[in-house]
Amino acid sequence: MNKGVFRAVVRIIGPGLCWVGLAVCPAEAAPLDSAPMAYVSNLDDSTVSVIDTSTNSVVATVPVPCRTKSVVITPDDAFVYANGETCIAVIATATNTVVATLAAAGRDGMAITPDGYFVYVVSDSRPSTVSVLATAMNTGTVVATIPVGTIAAGVAITPDGSSAYVANNQDNTVSVIDTTTKTVVSTIPVGVAPFGLAISPDGALVYVVNESQSVVSVIATATNTVVGTVDLRFSGNPTGAAFTPDGTFAYVTSCDGSVSVVATATNSVVAKIPVGSCVNSVEGVAFTADGAFAYVINTYVNTVSVIDTAALRVVATIPVGFHSSGIAIQRKLPLRLSTDHGGNGGQVTLTVFGQGIPVGSTSALVCAGQPVLVGKNNTVAPGGLTALFDLTGAAPGQCAVVLTTPDGATRTVPKRFTIEQGGAPNVWTDVVGVNKIRGGRPQTFFILVGNRGAVDAPLATVWVVFPNLLGWSLGPGQDFINATENDTQNVVVLPVEEIASQGVLVVPIVLTAPSDIQFGHHIFLIKAWAGNP
Repeated sequence: MNKGVFRAVVRIIGPGLCWVGLAVCPAEAAPLDSAPMAYVSNLDDSTVSVIDTSTNSVVATVPVPCRTKSVVITPDDAFVYANGETCIAVIATATNTVVATLAAAGRDGMAITPDGYFVYVVSDSRPSTVSVLATAMNTGTVVATIPVGTIAAGVAITPDGSSAYVANNQDNTVSVIDTTTKTVVSTIPVGVAPFGLAISPDGALVYVVNESQSVVSVIATATNTVVGTVDLRFSGNPTGAAFTPDGTFAYVTSCDGSVSVVATATNSVVAKIPVGSCVNSVEGVAFTADGAFAYVINTYVNTVSVIDTAALRVVATIPVGFHSSGIAIQRKLPLRLSTDHGGNGGQVTLTVFGQGIPVGSTSALVCAGQPVLVGKNNTVAPGGLTALFDLTGAAPGQCAVVLTTPDGATRTVPKRFTIEQGGAPNVWTDVVGVNKIRGGRPQTFFILVGNRGAVDAPLATVWVVFPNLLGWSLGPGQDFINATENDTQNVVVLPVEEIASQGVLVVPIVLTAPSDIQFGHHIFLIKAWAGNP
């Protein structure tokens, strides 16, 4: 097995914080056999309403431990992050229950990166900041706090995940954040009191809604300059926006109880649709994945209006909780694979993501010109079905992945699986955490061990090395093989179970720096590497 070493440089600061690079395991997939659900945050009764978009009815009301303002859904539809004034609640969509409560990082706009690894949360303080939270294990570890303008409101992230755009309401500007360096790289003057914003599906344009001017500023992301405006025809206090999935139109919400439909080719209003009341939110409108319907919250009458985007009229009104403040809708992706290839030099663990798979189902690879390869140890979990395939000696080529339910029905995954010649494990390590830690305060770091190889990696050992001035402990239930200390450093040896091809395992370790002032601004390294036992 290959060995990979990852080093993280960390600085201790007086009685603060610590930022390092980040990665996560994929979360569970969302249900397939039910309609997409819309999630609505209700500020004044601390709940999230769950709307079945096939019936336009509330099917669940999730109590959350704080007043919720914004909601985002992870790209795999598995979790909802509901941002409140004192906390962030993480809701599992499979059960519509709160599975984690995170410390508050902000209380206004929120966006999630396309890969689902980070959540960007806006704090509307003076001056304002954007906190970047890691979604790994739903711990909400803050990996960066980025100063932006004053009274920041909405935030949106480009489809390629490279940039985040933040509306600074009091400064009349938009901050552009490089998501790799997590720093502001540009500040763009826009209209008066920018509030909500949205980015076109192709990533080329940003629509910035200026609530005190009834104008949308149009930013070209290639140059980060304003290249046009949209006159909203005297709409009162426009608040937020969203693009249709094909990018042809943008819907702009307003506090005059209307939605303006903007043709993006001409940046002009082509329709104005009355809804229930003022939409007082940076995230007040969301579309179904096919673009057939737009769901608009009516903040002060506690309803959601459903707009037929072809007919340009409201076709349903849904009662929700008090003071609805944000909305997001699941995408409902098709059945998909944890990896689309594997080598015939060993075994490959393959997961078919997608819920609605009955317990007792099995999976198989159906390949032309050779016997069907039946998966072993088939296990159905809320996120899908996992099985082990012994590909040793199998002929290279493409195969269909077929699921068989207990009643004999079959389902075929749209993407085919390719058996390749040979293949070997390729193990890598990473350290996730912050790059400054405050003395005397425990700080969790995550040791990530992944396998980029075309076959599964067998049992491995991970070595973690850090200065012996740091106290340490492991997460609940985590064993270690050995721990030694010399004059300068600790060496902790951890067992790691078999790692699936293209899989990632996460091991938390808690480090505590001394609070003594003599260690202030002390720089140290955390090193991790993996190999055979």
